Amino acid sequence: MDWEDVRVFLAVAEAGSLSGAARALGVNHATIARRLARFDQELGSPGLLEKRPEGYVLTTAGQAVLEEARAMEAAALAIGRRAEAGAAIAGLVRVSTVGSFAEHMLAAPLARLTATHPDLEIELVGEDRNISIARGDADLALRFGRPTRGEAVTRRVGDADYGLYATADYLARTAEADWRFISYSEEVEAVAPGARRIAELASGRGVSLRLSTMGAQREAAAAGGGVAMLPRYLAGDDARLTLAADGPAWSQPIWLLMRRDVARVGRVRLVADTVIWALEQESRRLSA
Repeated sequence: MDWEDVRVFLAVAEAGSLSGAARALGVNHATIARRLARFDQELGSPGLLEKRPEGYVLTTAGQAVLEEARAMEAAALAIGRRAEAGAAIAGLVRVSTVGSFAEHMLAAPLARLTATHPDLEIELVGEDRNISIARGDADLALRFGRPTRGEAVTRRVGDADYGLYATADYLARTAEADWRFISYSEEVEAVAPGARRIAELASGRGVSLRLSTMGAQREAAAAGGGVAMLPRYLAGDDARLTLAADGPAWSQPIWLLMRRDVARVGRVRLVADTVIWALEQESRRLSA
């Protein structure tokens, strides 16, 4: 069995199309179609994927093969990373976290790290989607709230405290009973951990704006649009905003996720140490 055929099957199953798999693997559409057909033939299967108007979907046979194929992918990644263990600080490290945290907490310290290690490349992705460390979507991930799946080494590296923020003018002219809150858009609200807390705070007082990102919520609050529940790392240094209430309105633990075999790769370990150091420095600064 050709491992490249297995990779193609996984890519089509994930992308739902031949063109999407071709982009993901960096090959042409015809190669994807040929390898997928060969994989079906090798297995003697009636077909692992069925083409429908909305794209390719797994058949019953495909579902049975999927987990084994993923296990092969994980083993292939582990072999490659084991070979890299102890290597020089060079190559690519992929870090995943939410967008605002990437911008305000990690971009600067990781940029300084690459300045001192010219052969090191870091890809910092701000995203809210669920990613799989085990399958190599990222080398490191920072997530808010304890992970529910045991696919990686996890370490609690700090807490994200949230406060209620508004402009001084809004707070001066609006009684607390009349505050209106800035919350998440309906689509994001379903997955945003803080949405429930905002709903509790806004109960009986209403919402003025619903926005999809915390950055947009900060700008709305700074424009006088109402009260927003924002992390201190995002709003604490904004001169346009004032804390509307003493003490944290909410808090989330921050967890660092890393594959066990990746921990032995020098460049990944260095990036993880830098992330932890940056969070410790920010915690001391905010405490002061």
